[in-house]
Amino acid sequence: MKKILVLFINFFAFSLIANAQIPGADIKMQSASGKQFSINDLKKDNGLLVIFINNSCDVVIKGQQRQIAVSDLARRNNIGVVYINSSKNRSSSESISAMKDYANTQNFNWEYLADDGGKIASAFGASKVPVVYLYNKAGKLVYQGAIDDNPADELGVTQQYLRQAIDNLVAGKDVLIKKSKVIGCSIKN
Repeated sequence: MKKILVLFINFFAFSLIANAQIPGADIKMQSASGKQFSINDLKKDNGLLVIFINNSCDVVIKGQQRQIAVSDLARRNNIGVVYINSSKNRSSSESISAMKDYANTQNFNWEYLADDGGKIASAFGASKVPVVYLYNKAGKLVYQGAIDDNPADELGVTQQYLRQAIDNLVAGKDVLIKKSKVIGCSIKN
C-alpha cells in the first residue's frame, strides 16, 4: 500500500510540473543581438523551446551541433526558440560581447538572452546546462531535460528525447517521455 501511495504522489507531482506555465515569461532580458526580449516575445504558434546554455561548458560545446539541429527542427515546425545564458559572471567568456561572438560563430537563428542574476534559471528550476524546456501552443510544459541520452558522444545516442517530443507535439500526440536526466555543467548563480 505504501509503495502504491508513493507512486501515486510521484505521478501527481510530475503531472503538475508537466503542465506548468512558462515562468518569468514577461521579464525582458538583453539579447546578444543588442535588443531586449521576453520569453513570451519569442513564442510561436506551435509553442516554444527554451534552452539554457553557456559559452564555455564542454558538454554544451560537444553537443552544440545537435542543439542547433533540433532548434532548427523546432523553428521549421513553427515553434519559437530561445537560448538563455544564466551565468552569473558576465566577464570574459560569458559577457554579452562573448555571447554575441558565440551566437555568430554558431550561426544562431534565434535570440540568445542574458539572464543576469539567474532569476529566470531559478524560476525554471534549471541547475545545469544544457537543459531544455518544450512548451506547447497553450504555454504548457510538455518536456524538460536533455536533448538526447548521450551528450558526450553523438555516435552513442540511442534516444533523441527532444526530437521525439517535438515530433509528438507537432503531430498533436501526447509527449511520451516528459522528463529526462540532465548531464552538464552547473549554473553558478
